[in-house]
Amino acid sequence: MGFNSRRGIELALFAYHPFVTVMRNRHDDAHRTGNKLNTFVIFGRFETQPDGHLARLSRDVFTDADRAAMPPMMDPAEFADYVATHVAPRYPSGTDGIALYEGTFGVEPSFPLPPAHVHCARCGKGWEIATCHEIGSDTTIEHVSLEPYVGTKLRDALFSIAQKTDASRESAGSLAVRNARWETPTDGTDNPSRDPEQRGWRNADSTDVSISPDYVIATGDSTCLLATKFYHGPCLKELATENAAKALDQTSLDLAAMFSKHGFEDVRVSVVPIPEHLRAWLAEDIGELAAMIPYYRVQTRQGSLGIWVTAYPAIDLHDTGILPKDLSIEMDPADTTTPPCAPFLADETQFLRLWQLMTKRQRNTPAASP
Repeated sequence: MGFNSRRGIELALFAYHPFVTVMRNRHDDAHRTGNKLNTFVIFGRFETQPDGHLARLSRDVFTDADRAAMPPMMDPAEFADYVATHVAPRYPSGTDGIALYEGTFGVEPSFPLPPAHVHCARCGKGWEIATCHEIGSDTTIEHVSLEPYVGTKLRDALFSIAQKTDASRESAGSLAVRNARWETPTDGTDNPSRDPEQRGWRNADSTDVSISPDYVIATGDSTCLLATKFYHGPCLKELATENAAKALDQTSLDLAAMFSKHGFEDVRVSVVPIPEHLRAWLAEDIGELAAMIPYYRVQTRQGSLGIWVTAYPAIDLHDTGILPKDLSIEMDPADTTTPPCAPFLADETQFLRLWQLMTKRQRNTPAASP
C-alpha cells in the first residue's frame, strides 16, 4: 500500500501522472474498503484525507512564499507546527475561523485533480506537476445516451465513457438507467415532481428491473453522469473573462428588449465604467470592488439613464431630471450623500412611469440653438 506511506507517495512526486495515479488509488481504496488512510500535506498545496479525498489548501491563506517554504511532504504535526509558526501570526484573532481548505469534503470538488488521460477542456493539453495546484474545474450533470452500447454490460459502457479525454465522468450517486418504455403514461403534461420511476428511471432498488453493473443495455436506455471539465489556471481565467463578457452582452440585449417592449424607441444599451458619483458612494462600503460593478447606459429617443447591476439592480437617475420620489421611492431629506437612484423592478408599472417622465422632460427641454 505505497499510496498510504510517506515514502510511497514521495516516490510518485516527480511527475503528474504517477502523482495523480497514487492519489486516485488512495481514493478508490478508501471508498472500496472503508479503510482510514494516513494524512499528509503535499507540496504545501494538498492534504490527503483519511477517507481518500484530496483537499486543496486555501490559496487565499497559503501564499506562494508559504508553498515554497514547505517541504514536499509533511505529516499533520509538522503541518500544524508550520501553521502556528508562519501562518497564525498573520491572523491576530487566531486561525480557528479561517478556512484552511477549499471545497467541501465529500462533495465535488473534493478530488480536485483530473485523471492523467483527461486534458484541459480549453486548450486540450495535459498537466504538469509544478502547476497542478492551479487546476480548476466545472461539474455539470449530463444525460448520456447508452445507445452506442446496446447489448453490453453497464459496467463496460461506463468504463468506455470514462476513457473520453474532454471530461471526467462518473455516476451521480447510485447507478440508474432511464428508458421511455418504463415511463408511466400521463395526461400529456410533464410534472417534474413525479416519482423517478414514473418518469422511466430504474435503479438497484427497482422491483421490475434492477440496475446493477451487470445490467445489459437495451435500445432506448440512457443514464445521468457527473461530468467534470478541468482547466489550467490561465485557461480558466480566460474562460471566466469570456463568460463574463458574454453575460454583459446578453444583459445588454435583454435590457434593450425590455425597454423596446415597453414603448421606448431607438434603444441602445452599452456597458460603460461605473460613473464617479456612484463609484465613490459605493466605495465607502465595498472599496475597490465598486469599480467592478456592471453598469449599463441605456439611451433612447425618450432620454438616457443608467442601470447598475448587483444582487439588487438599481436605476441611476443622475442627470435624468427624475427624482426617486417620482418613482414612489422615499428618501431621507437629510441624506445629501446618497445619489438619486431607485430599485430596478422591471415591471409594467415602472416602465410606464419612466416612459411618461422621460417623455415629459423631453417635451419640456428647449431644442438646442442651431
